Amino acid sequence: MMRQILLQGGWVIDSGNKIDKVTDLLIRGNIVSKLDDTTSWELRICDKLINCKGKLVIPGLIDMHVHFRTPGFEHKEDLDSGAKAAIAGGFTTVLCMANTNPVIDMRSVFDKNYFEMKKIKGVDLFQVCAATYGLRGEQVVDFYRMRGNGALAFSDDGVGLNNLILLEKAAYRCALHEVPLILHLEDTTISDNGVMALGKTSQNLKVKGIPREAEIYPTYVAIQISEITGCHIHLQHLSCKESVELVRQAKKNGVKITAETCPHYLSLTDHDVIRLGANGKMNPPLRGPADQLALKEGIIDGTIDVIATDHAPHTPEEKSHGLVDSPFGIIGLETAVPVVFTAFYNAIEAGRISYSDLIAKMTINPAKILGMDTNPVNKGKIEPGYAADITVIDPKQRKKVDPSKFYSKSRNCPWAGKRLQGWPIMTIHNGEIVMKDGEVLV
Repeated sequence: MMRQILLQGGWVIDSGNKIDKVTDLLIRGNIVSKLDDTTSWELRICDKLINCKGKLVIPGLIDMHVHFRTPGFEHKEDLDSGAKAAIAGGFTTVLCMANTNPVIDMRSVFDKNYFEMKKIKGVDLFQVCAATYGLRGEQVVDFYRMRGNGALAFSDDGVGLNNLILLEKAAYRCALHEVPLILHLEDTTISDNGVMALGKTSQNLKVKGIPREAEIYPTYVAIQISEITGCHIHLQHLSCKESVELVRQAKKNGVKITAETCPHYLSLTDHDVIRLGANGKMNPPLRGPADQLALKEGIIDGTIDVIATDHAPHTPEEKSHGLVDSPFGIIGLETAVPVVFTAFYNAIEAGRISYSDLIAKMTINPAKILGMDTNPVNKGKIEPGYAADITVIDPKQRKKVDPSKFYSKSRNCPWAGKRLQGWPIMTIHNGEIVMKDGEVLV
């Protein structure tokens, strides 16, 4: 007889199916068997009964923007450590970026990495393919072959694709193959080796600032290219208010644009860089309170579709070189849920956004963007017959962030010592409990 797990009395939230109620969830083998009150007979034959009263029971979280540094930079992170960090954070599916060494831009490299990904237990790993060879912005990759090999999207993440001819060509190819083109929004002629957001804080710290136009201009261009080509363009890590407004207007005009922001832009500002130093250095940079407010409003009104971590591990040694000389990026998988829940605590309490709408940004929305919400992948929903990928969150649990206990190889976390609320307490992947109370079991 198949193993049966019963999650009893939880607050089940499935934004894709518009489910928002207290009920039982029965897992039989590796699939969701039933979503309803349990009979006495079903209780008797359950192998494991889990009391979920007061807990949120949601589809397994999806992060469509991570860097697991494999191949080439395994001293920062590898597939195993990255997978464990994802599981600890409540994620059952992640999408890895292509800025590795070698770059994921050819069939041989893609196949080798994908083969290694499939060995990983407890989380499903998917791979983005670069849009141009070597991320150099000189020649587009073989979209037909790479799509056939399983690339869910194409992206030169880590650098901006600023050659307009190639950008348009890549967009047409993605439109032809019905996959999203994912864009890192940075005009490097404007950012010009800046360190943090241009403003009073950068002036006080006497470091070179990055003008906001470095993001605004490529956001505008991306919207125009999407309108011209009909390509679904997904905009990464929005950080400033003008970008949010451009996306809002584009959506009103029917342009095929989606967008994401990250937990750090919702919880930190450029002023925090004074305290954080290199652990506050990211690209795009942390900006001001007005930008953070605009991003939150974009989440609330649906302008921003996705919250993704942009998990970017670096070693302590690499981050020890100070604000100017350290690399951009922070880790975020193991803190994503409590950072987001803490950032929106007041908005949830005031009824300005529901748990369902917030959770959609990390479940069904990325699943739809990546084409994972239908057969054969079936991600982002809790539905009988679907794979049992489930995350259980205790919205009231408060605890202090302790990076020394992270599963990630890296420790470049800006929330160290911060007390946050709303933590994942269980991750179930394919019917297996792979994390319980913060401990990864695979």
